[in-house]
Amino acid sequence: SLETLLETMEAEMGKAAEPSKTAAAEASGSNKRKRDDEDDDDAADDSPFERTLKDLMFAYGDDKKPLQESVDLLRELIREYIRGLIQDAMKIASNNDHAVQFAHIRQVLRKDHPKLYLARTKYNEYKQAQKQRREATRIPSLEF
Repeated sequence: SLETLLETMEAEMGKAAEPSKTAAAEASGSNKRKRDDEDDDDAADDSPFERTLKDLMFAYGDDKKPLQESVDLLRELIREYIRGLIQDAMKIASNNDHAVQFAHIRQVLRKDHPKLYLARTKYNEYKQAQKQRREATRIPSLEF
């Protein structure tokens, strides 16, 4: 279901049901950016998704250490976009009495060519990784 998918996504993002650090900073009245020479204890706590998000933000012109509020906002925007995409795909799938498949997502993205191309590329990479994992775990047959 959609909620299960979103819970899994949140867990992978490292944001599963824990209060945000920015809320604690707002409660204490401290909303200042850390200086570069100060210790950055939060960097060790970042999930791989959040580190990648910060790197992408830097690549597109943000500061090397963006404000946590900016990262949280972008994470929420991504989450809402994915939620909408999956909901639209679920509507198409429910019309055909099927589970959501890549074909349903492709149908939702069909008018947005760059996103469709990226989705196809990532899907093919995922399938290739699955195949490699299966081959790596396959027990070789013994011939006598």
